Amino acid sequence: MNWNAAHIHLVFNHIPVIGGMVVLVVLAWGLLRKKPDVLYVGLWLQVAIALLSIVAFLSGDGAADIVREHPDISRNLIHNHEEVAETAFTLMEVTGGLALLSLILRKWRTQWMTYAAWLCLIAAVITAGAMGYAANLGGLIHHTEIRSNI
Repeated sequence: MNWNAAHIHLVFNHIPVIGGMVVLVVLAWGLLRKKPDVLYVGLWLQVAIALLSIVAFLSGDGAADIVREHPDISRNLIHNHEEVAETAFTLMEVTGGLALLSLILRKWRTQWMTYAAWLCLIAAVITAGAMGYAANLGGLIHHTEIRSNI
């Protein structure tokens, strides 16, 4: 199989969406139940998902170049997806940075880590929403069955 940017984008774009939801559950569980080990795993998961999101983001332009050539693909839908995905990606990287900061703070002050982790959870909720919206717009590009009144 010859992999191109569209293949890579389709494989990796699910990671920030589904992974982001998993992180929400793990972070919330760790914080609300005061389980430091669970929180620690959630923070590392957030960092990993932020790093893997880079692949999805960087493959987006190449994927757009490939699908733009199809006659039944709307350039407007691609543009809308690109705009929202850029914002969602930025939010993901900031959230990953907050998770990393929380992990660094763990070495010095557990209380500071907890505050940073709560901030990370709030950012993760916002990021998950943005990623879900970006994914929905991406799905509209090629899946005509989910389009309504476009």
